[in-house]
Amino acid sequence: ALRLCREHEPDALLVDFHLHDRMDGIEALRALQDCWPHSPPRGALITADSSDALTVRARAEGIVVMRKPVKPAVLRAQLGMAWKARQRYRQGKPAVSEA
Repeated sequence: ALRLCREHEPDALLVDFHLHDRMDGIEALRALQDCWPHSPPRGALITADSSDALTVRARAEGIVVMRKPVKPAVLRAQLGMAWKARQRYRQGKPAVSEA
């Protein structure tokens, strides 16, 4: 994904936490978002890990955590917010906080 990231500009990034690679999902998400420094797509972490340490770490990074199994309504809501944010960016409008 990192090798191809500059070729595509996604509306959202959904990354599993346990990647069985050099980096975990939080590190991968940050690395992918760095491909678009002026307009990083929203990212969410998908995981079955329910540890408090992961939740605290992800929140400190401003990353949404979705627990497996992810409910379709939660996934639709996250993707919808990401899509709207990208559309606002593409139209030159300021970002709107979803909080």
